Amino acid sequence: MRWLRDILVLLLLAAGLPLLALGGICMGLNTGAGRAFAQRQLNRLLAPGIHISGLSGHFPADIKLTSLTLADSSGIWLSGQNLELRWQPAAWLRGGITVTSLRAASLHIAR
Repeated sequence: MRWLRDILVLLLLAAGLPLLALGGICMGLNTGAGRAFAQRQLNRLLAPGIHISGLSGHFPADIKLTSLTLADSSGIWLSGQNLELRWQPAAWLRGGITVTSLRAASLHIAR
């Protein structure tokens, strides 16, 4: 019977560790240092013409940006200030996206 208990413990650990890691990531991204790290990584990993600044809000459901710019070989074609996205991340797990609010204080589309 000890082997059955050991298998059960291993199964619980296998299921619980990813959930703990995900919780830790979410907690980390809701700190100033975590947001600064995420912003640096996003600017590094996104396409060369995409730049974000001022990442804030409560990750992952309420994301705010001070500015966003999209550019191509002809220059910046979209810029936005004080952007906010509120959505329901759990809907994504069910195969859909539910956006409750998408706002921008200003949005300039050059072309």
